[in-house]
Amino acid sequence: MKIILVIVLSVSLLAIACSSGRAPFSAIPLPPAAELANPEGPEEVPIDLTQSDIWDAVRDKYGKPRIEIYVLPAEVDWAKITQFYAERLKGGDWQPEQRFSREKGYYEMVGWNRGGSSNQQALVIAYLEKPEGVSRNYLLVALAPEEGR
Repeated sequence: MKIILVIVLSVSLLAIACSSGRAPFSAIPLPPAAELANPEGPEEVPIDLTQSDIWDAVRDKYGKPRIEIYVLPAEVDWAKITQFYAERLKGGDWQPEQRFSREKGYYEMVGWNRGGSSNQQALVIAYLEKPEGVSRNYLLVALAPEEGR
């Protein structure tokens, strides 16, 4: 029941945010199992490199991104993540953006854009499946620019 409520609330917030102006980060849906993370030690290097790639992908056209890092349970893989976002963003004004798609040795990334010339935004997600020396999967979610920036 809790998962259904989270999904309904996420879709509702996203629909409201997409209807006018820029979407706030709080309107971006997150998989129910995602937990905010504060990676340390060997986890930092692949995550820092991924964040740098996200910055490079969005900053020129969309500005400074807000990036949050989440840890995921082992059973949540890239296929489940992409399915989750395809379902949640379907029918809204987020459009797939091929230039954000990346498959590197330690992460996969995909993204969308929305808005007109005055309120254009990018949403990028990156998935790190147990990078070398790390025992957990990570999801990075980036929104550029965030509402009010």
